[in-house]
Amino acid sequence: MAAEFSNYYHSMDREYFQQGEVPALGISAPPMEDQLSSLKLRIRQGVTNVELGFMGVGKGSMQGKQTTPEMYGREEREAIRELAKINKVSLSTHSTPNVMGFAGLAEGGFSDEQQQHALFEVERAIDFAADTARGGPVVVHIGEWQRPLHSAGGDNKFLAYPKEEQKGQIFLARKDTGQLMAINKEIILSEPEVKEWYPLGEDGKRKPKDYKIDDNGNIIMKQMTFDQMVTEAKFRDPSLENKRDGKVIQDEEIFIRHFFDAQKMQADAESKRWTRQSQDLRNELVKLNKKEEQWKAMYNIVPESERWKVVESMKGEFRRLFQEDIPSNMSPWDVIDTQRKSIQHNIDWEEQAALGYAKQVGEIKNKIDNLRPIEEIGIKRSAEAIARAAMFAYDQEKEKNLEKPLFVAPEAFMPEHWGSHPKEMETLILASREALAHQLAVERGMDSEQAKKVASDHIKATFDVGHAYTWRKFFQPETPGETMEETDKRFNKWLLDNVKRLAEKKIIGHVHLSDNFGYYDEHLTPGMGKAPIKEFLSELKKAGVETTVIVEPAHQDIRALHGAMGNLGSSVYGVGKWADIEQSYFGRMQPPYFTTEAFMPVQREWQISYFGIPFE
Repeated sequence: MAAEFSNYYHSMDREYFQQGEVPALGISAPPMEDQLSSLKLRIRQGVTNVELGFMGVGKGSMQGKQTTPEMYGREEREAIRELAKINKVSLSTHSTPNVMGFAGLAEGGFSDEQQQHALFEVERAIDFAADTARGGPVVVHIGEWQRPLHSAGGDNKFLAYPKEEQKGQIFLARKDTGQLMAINKEIILSEPEVKEWYPLGEDGKRKPKDYKIDDNGNIIMKQMTFDQMVTEAKFRDPSLENKRDGKVIQDEEIFIRHFFDAQKMQADAESKRWTRQSQDLRNELVKLNKKEEQWKAMYNIVPESERWKVVESMKGEFRRLFQEDIPSNMSPWDVIDTQRKSIQHNIDWEEQAALGYAKQVGEIKNKIDNLRPIEEIGIKRSAEAIARAAMFAYDQEKEKNLEKPLFVAPEAFMPEHWGSHPKEMETLILASREALAHQLAVERGMDSEQAKKVASDHIKATFDVGHAYTWRKFFQPETPGETMEETDKRFNKWLLDNVKRLAEKKIIGHVHLSDNFGYYDEHLTPGMGKAPIKEFLSELKKAGVETTVIVEPAHQDIRALHGAMGNLGSSVYGVGKWADIEQSYFGRMQPPYFTTEAFMPVQREWQISYFGIPFE
């Protein structure tokens, strides 16, 4: 008999993970509903792996479908924990998807306040997971900032729209303030045509010696594209071809430096012009003061009857020097004093102008020195924030003596956002682990190797194959005549190669399963779309990734799990016609539908347990 029924096991049986090819499938609870009631529903449905989740941010609202972890007090958390324990259900946790990203991107740039807001949401999900799931993954969405699709991961296989590479926006960030700056690659700038260049100077740069002039004596200007500007900037400063801190200086940074260098040169020229003019006025003031002293000396030594001659001489000298007559109703001394005040006023104004332009030079220089590609600033911010969340999880794990590691599980979401490409995900996970290991070594005095091990155990990626498959719509045909089937095949290879690499590098620690047709994350039943679900799971198995796989349903709810098992070859849900099993229930041609307490309250009679689960 044992042999006869040995193939009965399926993914909802606890023993199945050791028996068959299908991994241990679980299902998420509706994140808009009460999670305690949803867990009861999943238990009635026979599920043994459940992911609890939340939709709310800040203060929650059950009626508004904005659930948060803090809406569940100690008693409800204990009920969730005991329900899972009694029924041998494994729990995982999903933080609100309405907080996306750890870099702290807000309007205008990176914000520490925005980053802390995201961390608070993740921390309360971690706190909930520690009390209920007693460890395991806490899934958090990442989507750190927007970036062009064509630059994602260095693949050059994706385009958000035709000619994106020539037209798309690129972003830089200031490392001191976090302020963002966007550049449209279609930008056309005017630059003077250089006739001759000086040789490389001591600073390693070339400077223009002479400009081309038209017949009217005007400098000839040329129109330059982004790429042309970058090429000229590298000619002016060959050091830009080198690396800074081991990293290649990106074209975006070269362009913006060249762009601001032109502004700095203009401001510097204006500062020098006003400085020179104020110096000329100071010289005039010195001359006026000396003349005044000479006139006063002459005026005082001549007899009083002859002083009118000195005044006439002063008037002539005044007209010659300043092209002005002395008014008849003013003494020469008063006019000289008025002239002195006028010159001093102009000196003050021109020196203020010179100082203003000098400040602009300093500000532009500071901006140039602090501008970096957004990845250089953003990755560091994101990694440090994820490390802080993981440190919180590690402390919760130790304080509450949890049975298994409680880890942060970043999940890529939309292709348009940095972090969603598999290579970006890898970069972020490794950088976050490095940041956590550093924090453990510095703040806790932990041994370096132990710190690395703790970091690896507490930061692992959630790989959502449905999210990853939405990259398909941006995948470009290799040749104009390539068929859809051929493109699908190449894309699936790209996807599976990346999964293999992430799995072998032990980046993946949790898995979400849903399907789509390559456009949007519609949460189709696995196997009902075009994503290579079986091949994906096969790559995980080959790489030795042992983790629960959570099916994320949409309107079909539990049928998504049943469908996944059937499509993946479960011996119960994979035989005969769909209606043979799923649509047959004790002779009835409909499934055993259940609902949550919100719609069908459980009667607390003697045969019902405290948790609302009927005694068998």
